[in-house]
Amino acid sequence: MRTFATVWVLVAVLGISACSATDKGKAVSLDETRALFDSAKYSGASIRSPYEFHAAEIYLNQAAEELEKGNQIAAQAYLAKANEYAAVAYENAKRFRKIELQ
Repeated sequence: MRTFATVWVLVAVLGISACSATDKGKAVSLDETRALFDSAKYSGASIRSPYEFHAAEIYLNQAAEELEKGNQIAAQAYLAKANEYAAVAYENAKRFRKIELQ
């Protein structure tokens, strides 16, 4: 019986640790997002992907404002959106730059 309890506890601990190792709720920093936004900016995303570029800019500014207020939850939500839009803007700018060069 004791061996069964030990195995059960071991399985429970491994199961809990496996669930907490996911990247689903990974926090994004303001510096990381700003660096990605700057990369998109310098690759010409404001011209080649204006919707995503300006959406990233708006979300980034809103995240900075929420961080100044101390609202971490809202800031993380805005940073996640800014990061998403900046990544799309950067990829679009790279893709359209290749098309223009052909």
